[in-house]
This record gives sequence, C-alpha cells and structure tokens, in this order.
Amino acid sequence: MYHWNLPVKLQDLGKLSLANNVFWIDSKESPRDDELRDLGRENMIGRYSHPIFSQEGGWPKSFEKLMLRVSLKQGYTESRLPSFTEQEKEFIKGTADFYGLNYYTSRIIRPVLPGERGYWFLNGSSELNATLELPPGARLTTIDMLPMVPEGLGKMLLYLKNNYGNVDILITENGYTLDDNISMISRGFKVLGLI
Repeated sequence: MYHWNLPVKLQDLGKLSLANNVFWIDSKESPRDDELRDLGRENMIGRYSHPIFSQEGGWPKSFEKLMLRVSLKQGYTESRLPSFTEQEKEFIKGTADFYGLNYYTSRIIRPVLPGERGYWFLNGSSELNATLELPPGARLTTIDMLPMVPEGLGKMLLYLKNNYGNVDILITENGYTLDDNISMISRGFKVLGLI
C-alpha cells in the first residue's frame, strides 16, 4: 500500500518506507576483487533498493545477468530472479518516501577457496562463489556475526547517495550488543561526563 491507496485526507499525515537491513561490503584485494565486491553490494543493497530508489527501476543489471547465468548453470531454463516488466518498474519506482537503513557491520568479500562454501548473508554467497570475512579492525561484540565496524556506515551513506541521489535517509537501526546494557549506559554517561 502506498500513498495513492489512501484517502486524500490521510495522504499527508506521514511518510512510508521499508527498513533495509544491510551491511557494507569491501574487496579483499583491489582491483582483483572489485567486480565481486560490486556484485556483493548489489546482492546485499541493490536487489532491495534499486527497484524503488534508482532512476531506471528494476534489478541492478549486472546482478540480473549473474542470476541468469547461475540459474542456467543450475539447470533452470530461465532466471530464478523474475524479470520486471516496464509497467512493473514504473509502478514500483519511487514507492518509498525515504530510505530506511538498518546498519550494524561490514564484511570483506573474496572468491571462495577450494572446498569452501558461503551462505548468504552470514559468511558468503554460493551464487557469487564468494565468502565474507570480518574486516581488519572489526571489534567483536556479544554477537559474533555483528562486530562493530562504524566506518562502514559512512561508506554506506556515500554509496546510497552516489547510486540513488539525494534520497532522504532515516537510520532505523544501528548500534552494537553487550552482555550488560546497563553497564554500557553507565559507561556512556561517564564518557560524556554526566556521572
């Protein structure tokens, strides 16, 4: 449901969007892994964002081509990723008033080694034939899969601006986990000089 489905007197009462739960992806070795990094970003960010926030709509082109190639290799006669019609592209484009962003962490992407297999989104992608690793400097939290990598948030915001223009962004989730949230709050107050 989008604004045009609402009664006129309700259309201006608020803004609608979806929360995109994404993490930042960098290359293991640049330039060798840059194409893989771009596909990883399209898999993580573009497949949910591109249809709504891009000027052209639909799936990111290189991700669409990858999924067709993988699907044919797996014995399908067409892509497992359904194509958008031009009418669907136009219908979906712009159906969010802002970009909702859940950001917690980052990963480094690299090609799999013999015998490795990655499972999206935790440690890799079989479609991309890639594995995901923790970046250097990642600080572990109480949830191993969500280490702190704050610099990834700035990179993510710049990526969204470069790919989708000046879309309004609302950071809907961000942070890190600790065993004792009360002590975390106390430490934060001490750092700020409030206690």
